[in-house]
Amino acid sequence: MADTHKGGGYPPIGFNFSVSASANGSNTSSDAWFQRVSGIGARRSYTEVVEGGLNNTVYHLPAGIRYDNLILERGLVPKNSDLGAWYAKSLMTQTGPIQTRVVIVTLFDYDSKTPTLSWSFYNAYPVRWMLSDFRSDQSVLAIETIELAYSHFESMK
Repeated sequence: MADTHKGGGYPPIGFNFSVSASANGSNTSSDAWFQRVSGIGARRSYTEVVEGGLNNTVYHLPAGIRYDNLILERGLVPKNSDLGAWYAKSLMTQTGPIQTRVVIVTLFDYDSKTPTLSWSFYNAYPVRWMLSDFRSDQSVLAIETIELAYSHFESMK
């Protein structure tokens, strides 16, 4: 069967992606290289209402939309990096407002140049930072995990 998907293979591959973060929508961070991105998801909340007199009828009334937190994992980088300074300030100081950013995750095609899909996460801010275990019996990288909350996201092609 011929591939009719614009830009290459279908379904898209999941290992060729980029992450960028900007405070004002134009300047993007230069140290946003991640080995794993997870948590891209949304779900609609609902309220269950049982119909009076009929015990076998339950209505599910739609409510607001809830978003999963975006989780970014990468090898530990110096604290003076742009993103490192952002989450350190957000999580380790208790003064001043929390600076939000627009975080963009872009999935690329096989050629590593053609964007297949992109997601923009608005009003994102760090809610958790975690460092992997240090183990003397294994030769593995130190991985930092950054968890971001955000108000909403949009999918773009």
